[in-house]
Amino acid sequence: MDCRDCHNRVGHPFAASPEQGMDEAIAAKSVSGDLPFVRREGVRLLKASYSSEGEAMRAIESGLREFYASHGGSVNPQAAARSIAAVQGVYRRNVFPGMKVSFGSYPDLKGHTVATGCFRCHDDSHAAADGSVISADCDFCHKQLDAPE
Repeated sequence: MDCRDCHNRVGHPFAASPEQGMDEAIAAKSVSGDLPFVRREGVRLLKASYSSEGEAMRAIESGLREFYASHGGSVNPQAAARSIAAVQGVYRRNVFPGMKVSFGSYPDLKGHTVATGCFRCHDDSHAAADGSVISADCDFCHKQLDAPE
């Protein structure tokens, strides 16, 4: 057993849910928050089941284009195109149909704010054959800086 048994997602974090993926894309401004119902429609398309990435890319593009076409000329076409590409990017980074991996398939265990995270292993009770344990001391990872006097 080594560090990678638990810390296996540090280099490729997945969004926990389609909602979180859309929220992050909107916050990064890659998805235009000015488009009506963009979060709702993006989440709906991200939650759908697709047999391949290609099918997902086509469905996301056609789904959003059809939705915004129904709004007439009130939607900025550049913002819509940029947002479609960004929603497709959310899908590409988080869903791998061939591997049956999607949002939430693998929980993020690198923190301790949502789940036991670090303390799942860093609890002073996981002992090696020689009796040594994985430290639960927060300074093991978080080096505290002394405040200037």
